[in-house]
Amino acid sequence: MTSFAMDVRNEIARVIPDKFCCKRSELASLLRMSRANFVSESEFSFSTSNAAIARKILLLSNAIDPEIETRVERRKAYGLRKNNRYIIYASRAEKISSVLNIFEGKMIRRDCCRKSFLRGAFLGSGSINKPESKYHFELTSREFIVASFIVDLLNHMDFSPKLCERGKKFIVYLNESESILDFLSIIDANRAVERFESARNLKEIRGQVNMLVNLETSNMQRSAEAISRQLEDIDRLENSDRIQKLSKKLIETIEIRKENPEASMSELAEILQISKSGIDGRFRKIHELASGI
Repeated sequence: MTSFAMDVRNEIARVIPDKFCCKRSELASLLRMSRANFVSESEFSFSTSNAAIARKILLLSNAIDPEIETRVERRKAYGLRKNNRYIIYASRAEKISSVLNIFEGKMIRRDCCRKSFLRGAFLGSGSINKPESKYHFELTSREFIVASFIVDLLNHMDFSPKLCERGKKFIVYLNESESILDFLSIIDANRAVERFESARNLKEIRGQVNMLVNLETSNMQRSAEAISRQLEDIDRLENSDRIQKLSKKLIETIEIRKENPEASMSELAEILQISKSGIDGRFRKIHELASGI
């Protein structure tokens, strides 16, 4: 069973931008975030275990420059690692290198290119918790300049990203459900958005149910404690000579409580045909008299 992050990656790997500028932005972020290797001045390589990402890199590279020659090697995995790895080699490394310089430039101006850039960033190093668990999304880079660029870009797009250093890596992350949903929507992960919203709604419903159950349990506990205290007060008064000196209303209240030991205050008030505040006042008086014994 694949992870939620892998499902997102597989979905957006099949989204191909229409415009040349968007293809360039996505390829730049994908390669830079995943640290493509320059084998020589004229060739670079890229390794991935995801066949859909491998196909996308080939397609985007050829879209940037049809003269780029590519070849793919598939290496069979052994041991515990079951996924095959795809090694992509491409010529005209200088052309790819110029694409990667987008990080040293100014803010990406077009909305369409920003969206493609973020899609490529997630393909390169994105991670996201399954929506049923704690909300957390992150993009990882080994370069501070790249992480800072992404933070500035997300801020420009009205997100509120956070940046931290973990080991030798820089982590840009979001941990609010609404922000994560917006990000998934921007990168065209539509199926992931539906699953995320469904899981979030279910979590909210469960949270509300748990809150109501806890509230009801708390009310029942308080009610049980109040009834126990009232019965103790009644026993104390009955074991003294003060019971004979009580008013008819208080004696009536005591008898009703003894006859209905599990009834709520509202139910007792209804039996006596008085208000809730009236029954509360009677038991407060009974408690005062019992405490004085």
